[in-house]
Amino acid sequence: MLALHANAGRYVAGLLTKEDLARLVNDRRPVRVRIWDVDTESEHEAELVRRRLWFGSGMHWVIGFAGDWWSEFVRRRGLEEGDEIGMNWDRLHFRFNFRLIARAAGGN
Repeated sequence: MLALHANAGRYVAGLLTKEDLARLVNDRRPVRVRIWDVDTESEHEAELVRRRLWFGSGMHWVIGFAGDWWSEFVRRRGLEEGDEIGMNWDRLHFRFNFRLIARAAGGN
């Protein structure tokens, strides 16, 4: 799972319909979202999930990408820890836009 920073999680939650937000938060069921890979001009799907993670001072609820995220982006694009990616919400197409901004030092 790719966990989003707390501020990003709140931002993403604000983009969802009331029904999808209730499904994610109250029912703890995943919400399918579309993601456009700007670099390869290809569309993919991932699941937004809400999970409990233990870090820092204790347990926290986080929103993140799960499902096919690993194979659709990380493995396919050869992403490594430290790579910088950018994502933004495309209101016109109701999807996220994804772009690899920079490889980590020493990366491919």
